[in-house]
Amino acid sequence: MRYVVIDLEFNQPFDFPKGRKTLLEPLCPCEIIQIGAVRMDENFQITDTRDFLINPTVYKRIHPFVNRITGLDMEMLSGHETFPDVFAKFVEFAGEPPYIFCVWGGNDIHELFGNAEYHKLDTAALSGEYIDVQALASVKMNLPSGMNVGLKNAVEGFGLAGDAPFHNALNDAVYTAEIFALVHTDEMKVQRYQTIKVEGKNFRFSSQPLFRFVEKELGRKLSKKEKSLYKKVYELGREKRFEEND
Repeated sequence: MRYVVIDLEFNQPFDFPKGRKTLLEPLCPCEIIQIGAVRMDENFQITDTRDFLINPTVYKRIHPFVNRITGLDMEMLSGHETFPDVFAKFVEFAGEPPYIFCVWGGNDIHELFGNAEYHKLDTAALSGEYIDVQALASVKMNLPSGMNVGLKNAVEGFGLAGDAPFHNALNDAVYTAEIFALVHTDEMKVQRYQTIKVEGKNFRFSSQPLFRFVEKELGRKLSKKEKSLYKKVYELGREKRFEEND
């Protein structure tokens, strides 16, 4: 079996005049601006890598938080191709199935398909199967059930060289591939991407990016109760329950 390890960096909207987050495009809440991709053979050896930078068209200014953690800005991205052209090159790089995607957490696979669906691109050439390497690493490190290790902590925990900056899609994809080579098992769970359709529209809310954002801001892990609370606040916000007239 072949494996294609991916990591994505996203942009989101920001109200620059008012200095605060603004309303999302509901069918594309996270616009991909970088795809890091790594091909691995059946022996879990890296055979090729590719770094795809993407000129955003949905959110055309980079969110300050995204710029801070990734270092990406419009000057770096504006000369590159937009997502539809990059997607075609990514599909060519991945090759024809069968292969299995590998991701750090489940969110990236959903956003890859989600961005493609938003741009009305054909996803039939992509494998729908994926493995959550973060879950495998967390088990290997004997973490309590329900607790997941961060990529940087996993790199350090497994004694890998962590010289390349994190929050770069290609670097993080390589780190994920190196960890996958250490933690794969014969019984590892292969999941399948599914789109949820409601009233003819596709909705892909994933709570994990929200939790990662909050944990990054707080500098600590969230408890189960805190995650439930933040998720509820997010849902109420999407319903505009906190909006008032100016």
